[in-house]
Amino acid sequence: MNCPHCETEIDEHEASRCLDAWVWAIFHPEIELWYGDPTGFEYEGNMDWWRSDQKDADDEYFLICPRYSTDIAAAWEVQGRFADYLQLSGADGF
Repeated sequence: MNCPHCETEIDEHEASRCLDAWVWAIFHPEIELWYGDPTGFEYEGNMDWWRSDQKDADDEYFLICPRYSTDIAAAWEVQGRFADYLQLSGADGF
């Protein structure tokens, strides 16, 4: 399986915002994200904001994508979702 953004194979993909976007796409297929600073200036503090194709509750097109690949709390969220999926599908644990 290859990353839809950079074509890197799943077992070779390094922790990065690209990988975070791939995880987001799996859990939120209804919302497409584009990575980057919405101001266009590429300030480090703004790099957590992602452009969305849907407005949020504040009528904005920008949201924060969790750092699934480098933040342990976000990584546990991923693990929890997979565990829920396996339980619902009747599959054995992993």
